[in-house]
Amino acid sequence: ITNLCNQFQHALVRSTSNHDTVHVRRILYDDGRGVGEPLDETVCVDSKCDGLVARGTYYVNVNKLGHGAHWRRTQGQKVYSPFLLGFAHEDESSWKSYSVVKASMMDANYSLPDNVAIITLQSLDDGTALLRLAHLFQAAEDPQYSVMAKVELKKLFGKRTIKELTETNLSANQKKSAMRKLKWRVVGDTESSPAPITGRPVDNQALVVELGPMEIRTFLLKL
Repeated sequence: ITNLCNQFQHALVRSTSNHDTVHVRRILYDDGRGVGEPLDETVCVDSKCDGLVARGTYYVNVNKLGHGAHWRRTQGQKVYSPFLLGFAHEDESSWKSYSVVKASMMDANYSLPDNVAIITLQSLDDGTALLRLAHLFQAAEDPQYSVMAKVELKKLFGKRTIKELTETNLSANQKKSAMRKLKWRVVGDTESSPAPITGRPVDNQALVVELGPMEIRTFLLKL
């Protein structure tokens, strides 16, 4: 069983058949658990005060053992990280009217793999576009989706031409080719531990991005 909620909550699994969740916890006396005061939040309107009311939506799904990750990852992406459209004021002296809606710039016959999400797609002041792609699944989390994923940028930007592509660090302030990674020795790790699966450098002709489990890659594009 998988449970998602769009508000903060406390959960407790008492047994394989008993799952308790607490959305809002209100007490009238200090329970001695470190806060130092009762959790008695109130909302007052004029002279009337009532206990705090919080509302949330629960999403519950039941799957076979070992098959709940796909729903949790994909549905969680819709609940916690929906696409956010941003708008800005145009300069009136150079504003142009667009009367024809051109719809999506993605190729009509292409869609992202189920295990990949667009984290950022932003137009920057210098005319470049910032793109972040993320693999949604952990290694060995799902037999079908915890594998290498591929995104075809030519089809993702099907109605535009990618003139130049540069991979950067996550903050997009340093080229990946200029980065120097430190290798840390972790207690308990052995030489036989499998190396994490990561994508290869992007070929500037094919423009196919590979993403290993939980990998996030950042690019600056000139379109």
